[in-house]
Amino acid sequence: MGNDGQYEWAWDSLGYGDFGRQTLFSNGLNNSSAPVNPSGNIIADILLPTNAQIQTADIVAEYSPNFGGAWIPTGAIDSIEVGDVDGNNLSEPIFLQRGHQWPNGSNSSAIGTITWTSTNGFSNISWTPICDGASTIEVADFNGDNFSDVAAFDANNESACLLISLSNGSWAPNTNFSLDIAANAIVGGDMDGDGDAELMSIHSTGDLNEFVYDHQNGEFVLRAATTVSSNGTAMPAELGGIVVGDFWGAGNNTAVVSDIIDGHVTMWNVSQGSWSQTDIGTEFDCMKVELHTFDWNGDGFLDLIGNAGTGATDGVCTATFNGTGWSTNVTNSTQLTNYTVGDWSGNGGIEILQPVVGNIDGNDSTLNGSLQVYSIGVNGSVQSSSQVLYPHTAPRHVALADMDGDGILEQIVSAGESSLGLF
Repeated sequence: MGNDGQYEWAWDSLGYGDFGRQTLFSNGLNNSSAPVNPSGNIIADILLPTNAQIQTADIVAEYSPNFGGAWIPTGAIDSIEVGDVDGNNLSEPIFLQRGHQWPNGSNSSAIGTITWTSTNGFSNISWTPICDGASTIEVADFNGDNFSDVAAFDANNESACLLISLSNGSWAPNTNFSLDIAANAIVGGDMDGDGDAELMSIHSTGDLNEFVYDHQNGEFVLRAATTVSSNGTAMPAELGGIVVGDFWGAGNNTAVVSDIIDGHVTMWNVSQGSWSQTDIGTEFDCMKVELHTFDWNGDGFLDLIGNAGTGATDGVCTATFNGTGWSTNVTNSTQLTNYTVGDWSGNGGIEILQPVVGNIDGNDSTLNGSLQVYSIGVNGSVQSSSQVLYPHTAPRHVALADMDGDGILEQIVSAGESSLGLF
């Protein structure tokens, strides 16, 4: 009015959009984004004229994951665990590579580690020599310095090879000690609550041994030994599996061992150099090898999962603990090997991750194999159908670790065909 170049009334400021059809947010854009967090999401406002009435409204919501990762060439990996190598209270992958090629051209077994920081991301691989006979590794803090140590199991020589932390992110040169005859497996765990982990070994002769780290002499010594009897007989059991956990949720660890012959499982505590079996009501039958702990129903008591046999069709046994006894469930349609258990998706549910290599063709660009994810059903049964993940071609091992301290577990997958590494 008046042709003075000034509007007496206008709907044309930032974010006002069309007068009859608002398609913009208050920031002038046709989209607005915000991170998902427990306190709620705040996106830009939508502006409307005073006293306007909304006839219709539509919104399109899309979710985009904030997912970081990397492919790290490592070569073949024979065993993988997680621990805190550098004492920063964050987990790192620790892995065994037999036949590692050193810069001087020699080949021998080695332990590799990778760390992560928010500033620099993933580090280069650090390699440390380990005994050549090592086939699997256990990670625990044996000397109580809050840095992870490594015990590598050598089945052929019935021994353990140790890397003890120097409390600075590196290990002392490896040392070897005998576990005695017919050793089948080792595991680490703090059995006496002193903050230092002990090393346990099981044997096909029924022997169950506990070794403690002697700080003064820098070596492991035998502190407790017993022979586990076969179920209902005076004969020794042929022990095939062992796992350690706080089954009552009271801060005290207990060892659980299984007989590879009949799947009989017993629980053991150790005190003042002596093993003692827990109440006979805590015995059960159904799992022989590959024992894992998990609390599938969230009741505060640790449960167990393991293979019901050593064959390809023997099925999986889950055992649910209620604090006084066990109820078991065998799923014959599912067979697990080299698997891991945990809340991989961050949804609060415990699931099983089983790597399947697939049909390898030597080409990393063609996707072969998968991670099969099995849920836990009613009464602890393993669901027969699985969700399928495709992290990288030909996955062989999988570990779960919170590498960045955000409370969500990362998946660390050993995979590859022409190029082997960690995803």
